[in-house]
Amino acid sequence: MSNESPLLIGAVSGAMKNRLALLGLAALAALAALAACSERAKHAVETHVLEPPTATFVSGMYPRVLELDPDRAAVTMMGVGAVMLHDFAAGRVDTIGRRGQGPGEFDRSDLVVPWTKNRFAVLDPILRRATIVSSAGRVDTVIGFPSASLGRDAAPTADGTVWYSLGELQRGVDSVPLLKYAVAVRRVDTIAFLYVPPREFIPAGATAFNLTLAYAPQDRWGLLPNGSVWIARGQSNRIDWIDATGRLSKGVPRPFATIRTTEADRHRLDGLPTPLILDTIKRSMATSKAPFQHVVASADGELWFWLNQPAGYRQELYEIVGVNGSVIARVTTPNARRLIAVGATSLYFFGEDSTGEFVVTRHARPRFGR
Repeated sequence: MSNESPLLIGAVSGAMKNRLALLGLAALAALAALAACSERAKHAVETHVLEPPTATFVSGMYPRVLELDPDRAAVTMMGVGAVMLHDFAAGRVDTIGRRGQGPGEFDRSDLVVPWTKNRFAVLDPILRRATIVSSAGRVDTVIGFPSASLGRDAAPTADGTVWYSLGELQRGVDSVPLLKYAVAVRRVDTIAFLYVPPREFIPAGATAFNLTLAYAPQDRWGLLPNGSVWIARGQSNRIDWIDATGRLSKGVPRPFATIRTTEADRHRLDGLPTPLILDTIKRSMATSKAPFQHVVASADGELWFWLNQPAGYRQELYEIVGVNGSVIARVTTPNARRLIAVGATSLYFFGEDSTGEFVVTRHARPRFGR
């Protein structure tokens, strides 16, 4: 027979229950933390290293690339009044057109965009027209466009619509309209407004440069083959979408670190080593860097954000964002190489080689486990 009082036994039992309850809560908390870690690991953003190039070719300034299929790409560049059709499998380059103003000729061959099946369009902003070329390299037809609608970021489509922004080179404005022009009925609709940074004219010898405030935020945009338009907002670091019916969907801002500009940042222009004539003058810089410099989209809706980094970085960093606004992955690339096109199978970068010559390099496009 026990000599312990019922009260003492009850007290001990109560203490045990409390201790067990606390242990149970601790176990549940540990399980919850473990589940959260597992969930974070499952959704962790991996950083990939760009594969070595599969092809390299010499380029002029401001090259434009459109991948036609896994083995071929159409290329234009400043100063060349023609289109180069690169066949990487055969190691062959065919030249389409020449400098001039007649059919099949270019004053300035610029942006290359998809048109219809097995055809692409080459824009000439000087002659204000698009030359339609078959994937075999034959010029099909030439289509004229309004003078204001063929800037460097214009996006014409085969259904007779031209998307373009207006007035981005003007001084004293902080936003410009994104317009949709229906050629057949001559109707212009304002679809959205794009933020643009301040501009300044900087004299340099016998010429002058009209440059934006370095490292300031700027909205970027583009048109996908399915008719939807994306707008990457430079101030809030979010993506807005306009579908083919004109409905606007605003994305959620993604967090980004504040990076202060320094004197060392003057030695870069658009991510590349600053040309000597600009390196000797005082360009104005924003006090802090925008989250990104440029954005390049793939036909299937992946947006590649070229991220700003503190001065002195050794590799470029890209953040790939899906249509739903979530970050898919990050990719590091060699320093001073700028992404200019994302094809179905390859990435195309522009920069200088070890001899100082401008080149375009072609790399396998990573699939990120999908």
